[in-house]
Amino acid sequence: MSKGQVYPPEYSSFRDEVSGAVVHQLTDHLCHSNHLYFTHLPYYAGGRKMLFHSDRGNSGNLFELDLATLEIRQLTEFGPGEPGVEPFSACVNPVKDEAFFWAGRNLRAIDLVSLVERDIWEMPEGIRCLTPNCSSDGRHVFFATNPIITEDLPIDRLRGAPHSKDYCAQRPRCRIMRIPASGGEPQTIWEEDYWIGHVNTSPHKPNLLTFCHEGPWALVEQRIWGLDADTGRAWKIRPEVEGDVIGHEYWFADGSRIGYHGRSKDKAALWGHADPMGGDFVDYALPRGSTHFQSLDASLVVSDGSVLDPHLYLWRWNGVCYDGAILMQHRCSFHVQNLHCHPAFVPHTITLSIGSGGPQASPVPRFVLFTADIGAYGNIFVVEVPDFDSLPAVQQPGR
Repeated sequence: MSKGQVYPPEYSSFRDEVSGAVVHQLTDHLCHSNHLYFTHLPYYAGGRKMLFHSDRGNSGNLFELDLATLEIRQLTEFGPGEPGVEPFSACVNPVKDEAFFWAGRNLRAIDLVSLVERDIWEMPEGIRCLTPNCSSDGRHVFFATNPIITEDLPIDRLRGAPHSKDYCAQRPRCRIMRIPASGGEPQTIWEEDYWIGHVNTSPHKPNLLTFCHEGPWALVEQRIWGLDADTGRAWKIRPEVEGDVIGHEYWFADGSRIGYHGRSKDKAALWGHADPMGGDFVDYALPRGSTHFQSLDASLVVSDGSVLDPHLYLWRWNGVCYDGAILMQHRCSFHVQNLHCHPAFVPHTITLSIGSGGPQASPVPRFVLFTADIGAYGNIFVVEVPDFDSLPAVQQPGR
């Protein structure tokens, strides 16, 4: 397998046996493939192509899916034993055909047309750097740094790192960095003695981002934070009180709100959204919880159940509360991060040359992108979103 090589489509489709929804399988290889983390848009070339990660050739590399032909092109060329691309270590520049990714200790950029790569920065020894995210104007890349602490801490053998509760308890000195997309020295824009993760940039304001205090959600006093990268001011988003358990925050498509999910004080499942500047928030009780939630706005939300409840659910706002429906059975194992569903609506601006509705624009999201090991390996799928009322309903308590 080599950089630039084009492979034929691996496409197939089927109808879900629970809901009847049409599911389109976009990859089919004897290895794990996954889309980018659900907070990161993977699309480029005017929405005609999609970036994804795969372990083909026994090494982590980035690949391109042509959304018109469904052909696959290899973008990077790391071989077995080399420090390849980790499953969730890449992001797309929203204003040009370029991606940024970690390969070993190096932050690299790749031109997604010519496939020319360049080094941007090498992380120092003793730290690890988390998933990069590009500013909305394409000028800067943001990421968090966490010190590597292993001494006297029990190791989670599945991840090769300390258990999250033990690492969190160390209160490590973590930083949020900003580096020019063209390269140069990174600037520390925030630092504190708390485990930091999930640096998510605003889709419209280049100086605005969110980050989180990481760790077991029930042990974290305040999960979601906002940050102005120009002034260094940080603030609470969705302030928490004792008993709150929330996380997996993400931006609405227009940048107006921050979505999240979790559990209320009485252990009931909830989904909610908040002002990114910390002005207000609203929580909604749901009859079923999930591992992840995502939406483009507050009108329609998708969630992915759990290993014991392996379904994609839709939640539609009815003016008072959210009605639920079963979109499909995904059968995902959730065994490791790249075998999490991480469902995300395909934005209206993206055209897929598949599906019964044709390529025309739609007033509601037409597809949900997700990863699942329905078979022996993780692969990438999209499911068509049918008429909500045609799907099996999730009953609200007391109905």
